[in-house]
Amino acid sequence: MIDFLVIILLIPIDIWIFIKIGKLMFEDLDDFWQCVKHDLTPDLYSLFKGRLFNDWKGEFRLGMFSFACFSIILGELFVFLVFM
Repeated sequence: MIDFLVIILLIPIDIWIFIKIGKLMFEDLDDFWQCVKHDLTPDLYSLFKGRLFNDWKGEFRLGMFSFACFSIILGELFVFLVFM
């Protein structure tokens, strides 16, 4: 029962941490969606449009954001499994 309560408590804390990380990595919400757009755009199309560097930069930033959020979840899972 206590395990379930800890998990429920961690969800809003994680969301708050993810928002803080997003504010550090992206200027605003439009910048985040621009990175998502670059991630979904094929590289060959960006090459022909002359936006390949911007495409790679957006993909990298979105990837680092995803990696940071995933690392936090894995760290919490590790602590949860080892100490509970």
